[in-house]
Amino acid sequence: MNLLTHKQRRFAEAVAGGFSYSRAYREVYSNRGSRRTTAAEASRVANLPKVAAEIEKLATPITPENSRLVATRALFHECRHGENSETRLKAAKTLAKVMKLL
Repeated sequence: MNLLTHKQRRFAEAVAGGFSYSRAYREVYSNRGSRRTTAAEASRVANLPKVAAEIEKLATPITPENSRLVATRALFHECRHGENSETRLKAAKTLAKVMKLL
């Protein structure tokens, strides 16, 4: 079976949602290492066959027709997994505006 760990799944979701490998790695793995180490580890995780397949499965190419959907997904991910409460709140407010709730 080709199951991902919880962190690998979150990493794939973040990358598919538009985050860079390094940013996704920092957020999911709570990494505070050097940029070089973070980039190397992020690339290693992204290139694991099961993680790469999940990113491919989840990734939505950005086109004029679906750009709003892609942006909404990225904002929703930021609301749930943002670095801190301020970041999550800003994402939630922006998401509410995009969805015309405010």
